[in-house]
Amino acid sequence: MRKELAISPVMLIFDNLDELISTIEELIDLHKTMLARYGDRLGVLLREKGEVDSPQASLRQDMEDSRRSQPRSRRGTEGNEEGGWMSFETEEYTLKVATTGPNSPQSTFTVSQLFKITEALKTKVTALEIARRFLTELPSKGFKSDQKFLAVFREGIPRQVIPTNESVAQTKRFRYSDQFEISILE
Repeated sequence: MRKELAISPVMLIFDNLDELISTIEELIDLHKTMLARYGDRLGVLLREKGEVDSPQASLRQDMEDSRRSQPRSRRGTEGNEEGGWMSFETEEYTLKVATTGPNSPQSTFTVSQLFKITEALKTKVTALEIARRFLTELPSKGFKSDQKFLAVFREGIPRQVIPTNESVAQTKRFRYSDQFEISILE
């Protein structure tokens, strides 16, 4: 998979439509793998706590307990505590750190975040599958599958695709010559 996809937004060049579609399929597989891994971890945590019947109700109760048990800090740009989270903030960036204690186990925060992550991954998988479907229909819309494509990815999802008029077969390849001369101008 292309490392550049970790950067958002990024514009990538694909030699043909098949390369673009295969990259999207790799992304779908990666997201599905991570979704299964996080789902397994979530299941283990819920079984450990015995919350399989009503995980969200227990989560709310645990968060309320941790919120009440945590002392409030003064309001400032560093160390704001809110709902069991300590926030470190600047104008450009915010980092939240869970404030775990004896009454608020780490698994409560982990379960909460795993629920959010799995929902986000499901949404991304759906978007990637729709993008793949649209791209496979391009040849029927008059686009050549052997032409180059520029694709703008935001957060790992193709948002814009720009077909070019050139194909890989048309591009002139640079050939290295092992013998060459440089003429000196005087």
